[in-house]
Amino acid sequence: MSSNKTKKFVEYVIRRANIEQDKGFSAKLKKADNEATEYQSWEILANWTNLEYTERKAYALIGATAARSKRKIDGNMSLGRALRGSVQADSSPEDSSAASRLRRILAIQDSDELIRVLRSILRFLDSKEQPLDYARLLDEILWFNHEEVRDRIRSRWAQDFYKPWEKEE
Repeated sequence: MSSNKTKKFVEYVIRRANIEQDKGFSAKLKKADNEATEYQSWEILANWTNLEYTERKAYALIGATAARSKRKIDGNMSLGRALRGSVQADSSPEDSSAASRLRRILAIQDSDELIRVLRSILRFLDSKEQPLDYARLLDEILWFNHEEVRDRIRSRWAQDFYKPWEKEE
């Protein structure tokens, strides 16, 4: 479950970038996805997080991803479930490229590395039109440096990927 602050952040980004189609806002946030140009998004991110701390990178990643997506609302899938949803219907999830992406994520020990690896994975999931829950993922990234919480987060992602689930009707 996502916190109220992260939910409001994602809703704000989606509203400004995708509903109101504020092109200047979108351009600034999309630059947050690159460490060399991230500073151009700080005027937006400063309203949501302290720019001096690592959590800025998490907000930058999710903000850029939400601005790049064309969705009008936040998704409802966990990272594990979105990766599972990206697997072709006739493929085995365990042998897929999504499974290797998941295994890479499960080996990560800190949020900085997680953010670096997630950049390409989030682009992949967006190309597969998986409705990822950005607010939930942002919360998970923010808590990832806490060892006991990190283990639960990784377990949940693995469970959501490997556990069979029915498609919603």
